[in-house]
Amino acid sequence: MTPLDATQAPRALTPARSTACCLVLAGVAWLQASSPAAAAVDLAQYSDFGMADVLLTAATIRQSGNDHRAMIDQTAYTGATGNIAQIEQTGAMHVAFVTQVGDLNRARVVQSDSGNEAHVSQTGIGNSIDIWQSGTGNWLSAQQVGNGNVANIVQPGDSRISFSQIGNNNTVNLLQPSTAVPMFIAITGNGMTVTQR
Repeated sequence: MTPLDATQAPRALTPARSTACCLVLAGVAWLQASSPAAAAVDLAQYSDFGMADVLLTAATIRQSGNDHRAMIDQTAYTGATGNIAQIEQTGAMHVAFVTQVGDLNRARVVQSDSGNEAHVSQTGIGNSIDIWQSGTGNWLSAQQVGNGNVANIVQPGDSRISFSQIGNNNTVNLLQPSTAVPMFIAITGNGMTVTQR
């Protein structure tokens, strides 16, 4: 896919549309800020969603600083309300990718300072994730599959987390210290909670 430069005028993208009966709306938005100028873009202007779809599905990327990469890819179920994703990056050289498939999923990625990376995948209904990464060298990979899963992750620098929530109504709350020691969490089941502070 050809990236959209934040300095270019908006142009239409044609999102892929699934032929499966349960998936009718798919959209991909890509923004790369390669200059120091701030990029504050509502990605609805880069899609061909109809007005009703824009009201139900929201994707926002805000970037300031240098050499960031960010992508949001959203797919809603038939007749679904849609998903919301937000990426905010300040500083330099951050990477954030968010993929949402389903209904009522919410994802927020906030990264500051430099060299942080986050990959988020949500599949199902009503999943929620908030990621806050500051300092340098943080890396996160998060997967939520099911319904009603919740994750809150804070990394202050030089931390690595990979986790998955597969099932329903699982919760992960992590404040990962700057230890440079990778953490791996895998939850399979329903109603489980993992907390580290």
